[in-house]
Amino acid sequence: MRHLIIFLSIALLGNATAQTFGLYTYEINPDNVSVTITDYPETATGAIEIPATIDGRSVTSIGEAAFHDCKSLTSITIPDSVTSIGVNAFAGCSNLTSITLGDSVTSIGDNAFVRCSSLKSIVVSTSNPNYSSMGPMLLNKNGTELLAVPSASGDFTIPNNVTSIGERAFFNCRGLTSITIPDSVTSIGANAFDNCTSLTSIIIPDSVTSIGDQAFGAEAQYSLANSYAMGQGVAQDNVEAVKWYRKAAEQGHVEAQLILGRMYFNGDGVPEDAVETVKWVRKAAEQGYAKAQIVLANMYDIGQGVPKDYVAAYMWLNLAAAQGNEGAKKGKGILSEKMTKEQIAEAQKLSREWLAKRSSDDNT
Repeated sequence: MRHLIIFLSIALLGNATAQTFGLYTYEINPDNVSVTITDYPETATGAIEIPATIDGRSVTSIGEAAFHDCKSLTSITIPDSVTSIGVNAFAGCSNLTSITLGDSVTSIGDNAFVRCSSLKSIVVSTSNPNYSSMGPMLLNKNGTELLAVPSASGDFTIPNNVTSIGERAFFNCRGLTSITIPDSVTSIGANAFDNCTSLTSIIIPDSVTSIGDQAFGAEAQYSLANSYAMGQGVAQDNVEAVKWYRKAAEQGHVEAQLILGRMYFNGDGVPEDAVETVKWVRKAAEQGYAKAQIVLANMYDIGQGVPKDYVAAYMWLNLAAAQGNEGAKKGKGILSEKMTKEQIAEAQKLSREWLAKRSSDDNT
């Protein structure tokens, strides 16, 4: 009797052991009547139509990272039997140009199409209750929420019917350089433009009232800050500029760090604050940014925000000069006239120690 109970329990739970069907690896789901595709060879090429059934069982799910890095696939058709697509399911399918989704897909995981940089055609069945499509864009059913544009590049304009940009909608679109957001959009989701490393032009309309965490990468934040600082495409607003410079600076953007320091020095958009000035200039200098190193050197030279210290000033000029900065080279010559040989030797020693530490940190 005990053996019979165990056998019945296994039958009811299904068989989760990986099995194969042609090039597909799959697992039988707990209902014992459906399967999840879990893997496909990275070396596979061309166009494929995922089967609706495998060994008499319905294919209902594409598992997490199932087709990850299948870089030579060009076209994928997903049958009406599939209801869910897992996280990173097709991530890195860089030559995939088209994908067709059936009418039963109701769940698509995060980054399902990330790094699908050639995906210019997403076709969703008109009978699908949750999703719709327009060219390279995946949208919700009524087309008001932009969910994913994995191949966005160059100058991209969001359609006027869109009212919200979903989380990670443009995530990792590294070829995207400019984005035009219409006045219809009221919200931008978290990480929507994160890791869009070439995005240098973006204007947020006044209609946007909600922006999620890390919606923009550092470069986009820096660009947006410049727009507010200079009044390009938006009303000039130093307070908004400071907000976006700070966001970029907090992600380690050296130019944003230096400008933020200057804004604290001048009191542009924030109260004058010598401590904050030194803090942000130093952060940029510590990352090896020559312009910030020169500014910090000048501060030590005249004792502005920091105690006057010729040795520290010479060290920072020496580091900037080592990068070929001509201004730093001239500055060293002028500063050296006010220093003893012992002070110059000490500054050079500190420079070598700084470079050695940075090299060590970079290798860890």
